[in-house]
Amino acid sequence: MESAGSFVPYVNISARLPGKPDQGLFASVGATGYPTVVVMDLAGEVILREDGRGKFRPTTRKRVTEAVEIVGELIVARDRLSSSPRDVVARATVTLIEVLLTGKNSSSEAMEKALAVEGIPASLKKKARNWLYLRPIQEVLNRYVASVQKLSRSDREGRNRAFQRAASDMYGCYLRGVEAANPRDSVHSDYWRLVFQGAMLEEDLPAAKDALKRYQQAYGSNPTFLERLRRMQKALGDLREKLESPNTPGDGESRGARGSR
Repeated sequence: MESAGSFVPYVNISARLPGKPDQGLFASVGATGYPTVVVMDLAGEVILREDGRGKFRPTTRKRVTEAVEIVGELIVARDRLSSSPRDVVARATVTLIEVLLTGKNSSSEAMEKALAVEGIPASLKKKARNWLYLRPIQEVLNRYVASVQKLSRSDREGRNRAFQRAASDMYGCYLRGVEAANPRDSVHSDYWRLVFQGAMLEEDLPAAKDALKRYQQAYGSNPTFLERLRRMQKALGDLREKLESPNTPGDGESRGARGSR
């Protein structure tokens, strides 16, 4: 990448390999996943560490550039706040960018207070409001990741239970009208996959159809997702057949329709 000036971007796009030169660096900053984006200042302090499952997953140069740009905005705001501690715009800007970068805990009230400050760039306000809207979805994913990290890779039953709990929670978000509608949102793929599974657990055919449709629209042209989409389509077909069976209590889709919005 081009020189970033006052900080150093570094991208690790390969798997964990024995003897890999940068392995010690990533271990020292606590990186646990791959690919990873790490942005440090010239003193070696980590400003951003994104372990490939969030906003700045470095799948494209554009994603990495976005990470570098927002870190640059944070550095400017921190310098401004350091020079003028009473600068409310700088303080609010730092608050919002730190939340966007790190996902650090911040109350909705604190976020709304920062957003109310005059002089905050419109683009930053838009990102922050989107973060607030998607927060319930991110919290479901965070709980899921935290629970899975406690399990061994061989504990398939435990991992499956954690997945089913996350699916039920995400289905609840869907029923409340909280959606990841934009494929550019980092949570979009996980959201619709979990909503689909949650709807399947509840035998909510309309919701499952909606989730599969959204998922297919966003990822149907990507060969990486084709096998998963085939499994989802088969599962949906099996559910439809089950609900339409004369031996199934109820009237076809009516059971699912009660759960859907």
